[in-house]
Amino acid sequence: MQHYELGQYIKNKRISLGYTLNKFAIHSEIDSATLSNFERGLSGINLDTIELIAKGFNQTLGEFFTEYELQNKK
Repeated sequence: MQHYELGQYIKNKRISLGYTLNKFAIHSEIDSATLSNFERGLSGINLDTIELIAKGFNQTLGEFFTEYELQNKK
């Protein structure tokens, strides 16, 4: 899984749900600079942080990855 592709997926999903970067970071309990770096593909991300992002999207980790995989197959 490419960091950039996953970061772009998160950014696009966040924007489609109407969240600014800062509001989503607060909602997901993630540092906004960390989220920004990840969305831009500048840093990797650990599974714990991905789980916080999934929860921010009201998804389980499994739902998040399933949706991500389906989006990338298009």
